[in-house]
Amino acid sequence: MRLTGVQENLEIARLSLGLLVAVMVPVGVARRGQRLWVCTIVGLAYAAYVVFPVVDGVAGVVCWLCAGVATALLGVLSRRAGEKPVVVRPRRSARDVARWFRRQWWPVTLTLALAGTLFAALLTSRGAKTMDLVTGALGNDRWSVVLSGLITAVFVGDDLIRAVLRPFVRQLKEHGVDVASLAPTSAHIGWMERALVFILVAGGQADAAALAITIKALFRISTDRTRDFTEYYLVGTLTSVVLATTVAIVVRLGLGLSPL
Repeated sequence: MRLTGVQENLEIARLSLGLLVAVMVPVGVARRGQRLWVCTIVGLAYAAYVVFPVVDGVAGVVCWLCAGVATALLGVLSRRAGEKPVVVRPRRSARDVARWFRRQWWPVTLTLALAGTLFAALLTSRGAKTMDLVTGALGNDRWSVVLSGLITAVFVGDDLIRAVLRPFVRQLKEHGVDVASLAPTSAHIGWMERALVFILVAGGQADAAALAITIKALFRISTDRTRDFTEYYLVGTLTSVVLATTVAIVVRLGLGLSPL
């Protein structure tokens, strides 16, 4: 069966964004201290979701295995190049369990996203068999492109923004600013910011995204901030918005829509 141009673009977008997520998100988490074998397994699971519905036979298996090998190799290299990973200690108390769950934001987020996709399929397909609904949700290229785009914008972009902000973080440390106290809050705000921008731009509401960023800037910037912090904030916000917008435009093009 010959694919149409729209369907071919959908499958290319599904594979491109999906494999990027399957490799880079586990690598980023491994660099922060998670066990590499756990990250590799999760990467293989997401790669299987992305690859097997659109690539058949030996080619699909080879593509899937290459994603796993790339995850493992990049994970090892990133650990050697970065800081010593934090050892995950045994979870014995309720506080330890809560702390462990907070460190597992990425598989929890991925699970919720997949569950939301399946739930939406259930709501829109009454009367169909459950297995047919599950198969349809896993094989739906449009859902896959949007899901991978969202994860790319929110989490894959996190490492890029960290790299861009590294010189500004050094400046803040030199001026005695406790960057460690800012990092968790900034990261969480960045995740929400990129998720919101991605959803609005991908949904064709770029004006609403611009309004949301303006409101955030009014609350975040004040006259008592130092110049170094203001530069850190502005560069981080600009990079975050540009990245989320770019990914959203790629997703729209992959879905066969206009860029904006």
